[in-house]
Amino acid sequence: MNETGWFIVLGVVIFVLLSFFVILPWRFRRAIPKVIRTFRELNATNSKTARTLDELGIKLPSLFSTRLFKDFKKESLDILIQAGVVVWTEDDRYYLVEDKLISSNLYRFS
Repeated sequence: MNETGWFIVLGVVIFVLLSFFVILPWRFRRAIPKVIRTFRELNATNSKTARTLDELGIKLPSLFSTRLFKDFKKESLDILIQAGVVVWTEDDRYYLVEDKLISSNLYRFS
């Protein structure tokens, strides 16, 4: 392999590493506040005003979406659910728990 080939391989490796360790976390940090803002704008802050994914504008990831170009709202919602900041009701509705958000580490993103 000639010198140009090695530079191309090195460039691809650097791009892949950057995408996994810099670009993807950055995309999550941008998506989490958007998801929180959506809950607040739609007043989905208790079980009576909980909203569905469609109402929140969150789409399930498609089979053909690539990691770099897809919307990270669903994955951000999953992080918020795991942290207890968003609660999932029995009828597939979601709402934001402001008290949990304030006491969590995710509050700095909002």
